[in-house]
Amino acid sequence: MIQIAFASGKGGAGKTSISLSFHKYIGEKSILIDTDVDAADAFLLLESQNLESKPFVSGWKYRILEKNCVSCGKCISICSFGAIKRDKNSQNITINPLFCEGCGACEDVCPFDAITKKENYCGDYFISSTKINTTMVYARLTPGEDNSGKLVHLVRKKGIEIFKKLIQPNGYIIIDSPPGIGCPLMAAISGVNYLVLIIEATESGFHDAKRVVEVAKQLKLPTLSIINKSGLSESLDSEILLFLKEFNIPLVGVIPFNGEFNNILNKEMFWIDSENSEIRNNLISIFSNIVNYIEK
Repeated sequence: MIQIAFASGKGGAGKTSISLSFHKYIGEKSILIDTDVDAADAFLLLESQNLESKPFVSGWKYRILEKNCVSCGKCISICSFGAIKRDKNSQNITINPLFCEGCGACEDVCPFDAITKKENYCGDYFISSTKINTTMVYARLTPGEDNSGKLVHLVRKKGIEIFKKLIQPNGYIIIDSPPGIGCPLMAAISGVNYLVLIIEATESGFHDAKRVVEVAKQLKLPTLSIINKSGLSESLDSEILLFLKEFNIPLVGVIPFNGEFNNILNKEMFWIDSENSEIRNNLISIFSNIVNYIEK
């Protein structure tokens, strides 16, 4: 089992399109896990049928039991998040679920058992069949929830379980990572066999990619790289190449900027299925380089 994660550090760098095309290139010996739980979009192109969906619960939400509450205010004073308020007119105490962080301090200090809790529903995860006869796993986090790292961990765990049931040991788990360098990314790439860094050849894209490299170094992840949207700035392209050389990150391919890529997506096609043979052959060459590097 080879776990390979595609990451970029920012949205719009081409990470999802490239990882989906790589998934199609590998084919039935792979599954895809979309770990961008805040804005999952791989299913829009890949999914053919949802096979299973289950709720994701994490932490607790608290509320006041009015019949037990004597409005002593101890819970108000202990809450560090301003979630508990007293109504000026009725003097009733309520907990705002949007501000509640689920720490449970209010329940601990209440002497009248006037605070109760329930599991916090945070979103859903999905297992689906795909248009290319493979399986994908993804999730959607409820807007405003902050348990994205836990949900990413769950999605990866489910993906590994499915992989072990469906695919021979030498297959691929392909992970489409979330943007940024926070907890969701750490949960998505920790322990993978290889990280493929998609570097968008823009100032912001290069800046964010360098941050991902720092994370990869801390996690000691073998890293390969692809430069996307090359040709917009020769000086920046050269700077990226020098950076990769300095940090000893192999470059497996370069994708020149081409407006045709948006047209491919508008047709709901994979980049690797482009009618433009130059685009198609370049991607095939890049993916072949990745496989050769991993399996050598």
